[in-house]
Amino acid sequence: MILQAGPESTAEGWGWTRPGTAWAAVVLLGLSVVGLAGCSSSTPGSQAGRTTVASSAPTSLATSTSGSTAPTTTVPPAAHGVEAAGSAVPWSEVGPGWFLAVWGPAPAVQPGSNSQDVQAFEQQTTTLYLVDPLGGRYNITSLPPPQNRTLSDWSGDGRRALFSAPGTDPNVAQTVVTEIDLATGRTLHQLTLAGGVSVSYTRPLGLALLVADSVSPASLTRIGLDGTQQLAYPTALGRAGTFDGTVLPGLDGTDLVLGSTDGLARVGNDGTRLDPLTTPAGSSHCNPVRWWTPTVVLASCNSTDQPGPQLWLLPVSGGAPTMVAATPVSPDLGDLDAWALGAGTYVLAAGGCGSVYLAKLNPDRTTSPFPVPGVASGDSVWVEGTHDNRLALQASLGCGGGQSLFWFDPVGSTETVLLGPPLNGGAVVRVLAYPGLPG
Repeated sequence: MILQAGPESTAEGWGWTRPGTAWAAVVLLGLSVVGLAGCSSSTPGSQAGRTTVASSAPTSLATSTSGSTAPTTTVPPAAHGVEAAGSAVPWSEVGPGWFLAVWGPAPAVQPGSNSQDVQAFEQQTTTLYLVDPLGGRYNITSLPPPQNRTLSDWSGDGRRALFSAPGTDPNVAQTVVTEIDLATGRTLHQLTLAGGVSVSYTRPLGLALLVADSVSPASLTRIGLDGTQQLAYPTALGRAGTFDGTVLPGLDGTDLVLGSTDGLARVGNDGTRLDPLTTPAGSSHCNPVRWWTPTVVLASCNSTDQPGPQLWLLPVSGGAPTMVAATPVSPDLGDLDAWALGAGTYVLAAGGCGSVYLAKLNPDRTTSPFPVPGVASGDSVWVEGTHDNRLALQASLGCGGGQSLFWFDPVGSTETVLLGPPLNGGAVVRVLAYPGLPG
């Protein structure tokens, strides 16, 4: 592969930690919410020096492979509940409505659970699946223990995945990044990065990586898949303030939207500083969440006179912001994301002790909890994507481990389990929706 330094830029999504090896939710950068303490965990801190070291001989993260190359096929997706080999993936069909998921046979556990249960979870061998919209699943590869890695990103071409894990030396903050070929299950690249950084593919295709460090002073660099640094992005962002470590890449890779101390900044893929976005009056801090449309950013903003984050739509043209949801009122301790469906707008809202729940936007822009059948009171529901006016939800134990991935039709309150109990047991550790705008 020839690496290009053209219009390619992206970053790991920011926000509360999804269910995974770090079970607890962590507070958004800049978020201050009373009542969220007690179930939080911190990410590894960065130390001075942010050099990149490429492994001379990458060690395979995968323990099994399909041994195939990515074919073009007209074979239809697997039916609901059917497990197929990775070599059977109908690559021409992979797109919106598909998911990349890590599943394990051990049930989910809560923080502070019986040590034997925690050990069983941490030492299990998990499976990386591609899951089609019907609920068929394709076994890409097995992932050996321990479960201290995170499924960080899915390339825009749909063919590769990034995993991140802490380094093995407890005295040095490092992040080990492994890229897996989804067509073969084999390791393509492995890099060791200084610091506890977040890493993701550039857009639109994933020809390079974005490395974001939120530890002061925050930094953002683009590196090749061979570990060679291509660009250090500016962190002094004019009237938008200073880069804070959060980044949202443009879908076509020509620019990036950066979270900053005094608003949202915009820079070109080449690092050129562009005009900042207009943020709401009175906001003390905003972070980009995702693209609402190709030209409008969904942002979560804090202010000094409200308890939690509030969602706004900010045009990249610099136009006036539009409020999505009103100032959160208990039990809503802050709004983290939103999705517009035919039946209305649904919001991912923060609850107590790091939990999150599904809410619906009322006509007056306040939110009301929207019940999801089968999800116990106090457990969390994460929205992983949308497709055909359905929400893809991942249920989890409060601020604990993930359980099932399922389609939810909010009109009829019907569910279709795609992975995890009761379909095939175990627990869904981590989920990524096919990259791009919601389907």
